[in-house]
Amino acid sequence: MKRIHLLDEQTINQIAAGEVIEHPASVIKELIENALDSGATHLTLETLGGGRGLIRLSDDGWGMGEDDLLLAVERHATSKLTNAADLGVLGTLGFRGEALASIAAVSKMRLHSSLRESGWELTCEGGKLLKKTVLPRKRGTTVEVKSLFYNAPVRKKFQKSIGGDRAEIHKMLIFMALCHLKVGFTWISEGKLQWEILSDVELKNRIATLLSEPLAESMIPIEKGFVSGFISKPELHRPNRTGQYLFVNRRPVEAPLIARAVLEGYGTRLSTHRFPLFVLHLHLPPEQVDVNVHPQKKEVRFHEEQVLFRRVREAVERSFEVKRKPTFISMPTSVIAESIASYNTSAPLEPPVETPSFMQPRPRVATKVGSYLFVEEPEGVRIVDAKAAAFRLAYDELMDTKKEPAVQQLLVPIQIEAVGAEKTLLETHAPSFQKAGLALRYFGGNTFLIDAVPASFSHEDAREFVLAFLAEGASSFEKRVAGALKRAFRPRVGSLEAGAALVERLFQSKEPDRAPDGRATHLMLTENELARLFK
Repeated sequence: MKRIHLLDEQTINQIAAGEVIEHPASVIKELIENALDSGATHLTLETLGGGRGLIRLSDDGWGMGEDDLLLAVERHATSKLTNAADLGVLGTLGFRGEALASIAAVSKMRLHSSLRESGWELTCEGGKLLKKTVLPRKRGTTVEVKSLFYNAPVRKKFQKSIGGDRAEIHKMLIFMALCHLKVGFTWISEGKLQWEILSDVELKNRIATLLSEPLAESMIPIEKGFVSGFISKPELHRPNRTGQYLFVNRRPVEAPLIARAVLEGYGTRLSTHRFPLFVLHLHLPPEQVDVNVHPQKKEVRFHEEQVLFRRVREAVERSFEVKRKPTFISMPTSVIAESIASYNTSAPLEPPVETPSFMQPRPRVATKVGSYLFVEEPEGVRIVDAKAAAFRLAYDELMDTKKEPAVQQLLVPIQIEAVGAEKTLLETHAPSFQKAGLALRYFGGNTFLIDAVPASFSHEDAREFVLAFLAEGASSFEKRVAGALKRAFRPRVGSLEAGAALVERLFQSKEPDRAPDGRATHLMLTENELARLFK
């Protein structure tokens, strides 16, 4: 039986290093955060072998004198905390006092710093101080890390390839550069200049430089209270959450709560299992954020999570409110205005109504191909997907709770059977259906009855809609309605005049660009774009 004993200092340091140092990118992140906290305005990073051979970070920050330099490589030494209460209101990026000591424990490290023209250099190996030298340099600090994990063979064995390490460094530097706009970054990898970014630039410019220029140009700005940054247009999405960059108080973090709030802000503009891209900064009082929940400070927790969730979601929702209504070429003064009912095979057609000449003329639909309407505009041709447009309008009518819906009472109620979770689902959402004009009530046992339906619905539409609603896998009520409506709603394309009425109604809606399932309802082809197609 083995007796309990105290660990030696080297083992303690290596265990501490294991909490902070996962791979070369995590070393660089710790060093960059220290440099930023020192007031640096430009950072130069050099790496070899994906960071395992060499990491050298130089900054122009405040620097350190001899005493501070010696303390910097001691465990639990920091300039950022004075007592435990400071943890709750931390305003700096780094605070883990063992960071430099942990890095030194698993590498051969040199630390060179100066407050003015004179400076000092420390040489450490495996966590032990080998040499202290007077060595002049300009104000700032250089940390050089060589042979990372040379004395930790188990950790070294499980490292990624050099290419994988380089990719991690690249990803981490993107986060840092998107977060700290007033700091310039230079990265030299394997002796080649990878990038050089000037300080004090706009976030949009950084997105263009680091991610892509087309992405930067296509993103939607957000500036609402404590939320600022950019989100992608609904047509730009991914099957996973790559491309999401979140920063809280200048700190790159992972926060599923915020990512979910952003996604909900898109509503039905995105299909299920698709995710938007974003670069968002949240500026919150330090006491509202707990950064002590993860060793590498990757994750944070928030006080008043539900309030924060709601405000982020609303900020995203409002970013879509600015609409661009097209300038249509006029139809002749006498046109036929048919209702949206003409797009539903089961709904009756209204008699045509002539539009007086003094009224605003409708857009000119030149022709249609299948369900696609070709609308003339001064800049070119707008192609409208009539089925997607009709889908958008039908959804909006169902979800509009601010006005009294047009309904048709049924002489014979429609019977729906639901059991288990389905029964609970219908009971929960029956009031919402009622507001949309679908009078659904519990009859007893497993039976529900529909006593009235929206005016644009047939009996069979209503039954299919409720059954499809039960079968939908979406979590939110809005997406369930969208999915169910997509299954139950079967629009058809009528005349060109009916198409003109549809296009006009579409661009009077709150969300004319997307159908409830995320599909685009229209696209624009300018004369130049048409010319390129023919070339």
